Amino acid sequence: MPESASSRMANDEIRENFSSREASALSVFVPGGLSDEVAIVAYARGVAGLNGVARVDALTGYYTGAESMPPNELSERFSDGSDDTWVQVVPAVEPISVEGEALVRELRAIETPFAVQVAGPSAELVDTKDSAPTAENQVSGDQPAGS
Repeated sequence: MPESASSRMANDEIRENFSSREASALSVFVPGGLSDEVAIVAYARGVAGLNGVARVDALTGYYTGAESMPPNELSERFSDGSDDTWVQVVPAVEPISVEGEALVRELRAIETPFAVQVAGPSAELVDTKDSAPTAENQVSGDQPAGS
């Protein structure tokens, strides 16, 4: 992308001058999570304390490290009227980086009373790399003889 492109200039300014990476947030889908709001609060607080996390937004409030704020009308976006919910994890690290990949792996490894599915730019990178063919995961015999 040329440095003179508007989208490039805007991204460079945001990356260099703002600490939050809102546009690169990870979405964590929690099927059935609202059946246990106490567990959602504990999960959000735990995630907010992870290295590489700037903030966690959830139906139950907003979490940054040791601090939390109560939910407001914007928090309603995390509910569809069912027991399913999702939380938004705003990274404090560059999403397309080793640190971004590590954050995704850490989010997926957290033990919770509910299943979680992580999406977003860093998660897409991890999944793409994990699904790329390697010598270990290719099936032998896929090529015709003599090739």
